[in-house]
Amino acid sequence: MPKLRVVAICRTYADEGAARAWARIEAALNRILPASLRQIPAPAEVRAIDAMEAALAVVLPPDFRASLRIHNGTKWVTPARSA
Repeated sequence: MPKLRVVAICRTYADEGAARAWARIEAALNRILPASLRQIPAPAEVRAIDAMEAALAVVLPPDFRASLRIHNGTKWVTPARSA
């Protein structure tokens, strides 16, 4: 099987797996901490992911790239510590 086809198949599985995982995460958060859903940002642009790979001089795993294309990390706020 040509390498390009293998890469495409891996991306398809990664995309499907990431979508299923995020659906479970979002459903759980919706039940337990619905307000936290506001802290999950929109998808990252492919150009931004490519730029990150170039800046770090690494190739990200397909499942991580797929996850970033669904939600670009989180916006968790660390509570201030009281003195």
